[in-house]
Amino acid sequence: MMKAFFSRIIAWHIKNNPGFLDRLNPGIKSYDVLNFFTTNSLVIPNELIELYSLSNGSTIPFGDQYDLFHLFPGYYLLPFQEATHIYRLKKMDELWSPDWFPIFSNGGGDYYAIKCSKEEKFPIIGFLVGGIEPEIEYTDLPSMLKTIADCFDSGAFYMTDERCLEILIDKEVDISRSNNQGLPRWN
Repeated sequence: MMKAFFSRIIAWHIKNNPGFLDRLNPGIKSYDVLNFFTTNSLVIPNELIELYSLSNGSTIPFGDQYDLFHLFPGYYLLPFQEATHIYRLKKMDELWSPDWFPIFSNGGGDYYAIKCSKEEKFPIIGFLVGGIEPEIEYTDLPSMLKTIADCFDSGAFYMTDERCLEILIDKEVDISRSNNQGLPRWN
């Protein structure tokens, strides 16, 4: 399931943003992810292991334009080592919960994090700088990737002539509401 959603996103980039693939790292072994989560007493979602087995995020050289490396508008997949570093820094933040693990970043302090606790699902939290209250934006990681893939497929996410990913908000909200039913974020 995760691989299918991720593959749809990558297929869109191959067709519309081929330079993106130059900085997409190959996946990593599951034991790297397992070791960190075990050491830090976090519950590890299988979906996160699967995502990092598909790709270890994007390497963005200093000075390069972040837009060129976004997996979806505004955000890139954090390399696992970078995500662990951010986790160690952010878990001391009063707005950040110690069971949140960052997986996507905008490069300016905003993150999507997965809640790694003993719940049936592992929701995705949107964390924005500036004291805005974090909220659940996606039911879980598969729902998030499905939403992103559906947004690309429908044209809700698109590439501008200036090579930036943009959003048709109304379409994104409709797709997000459909794929993440019951979340206040999309009502």
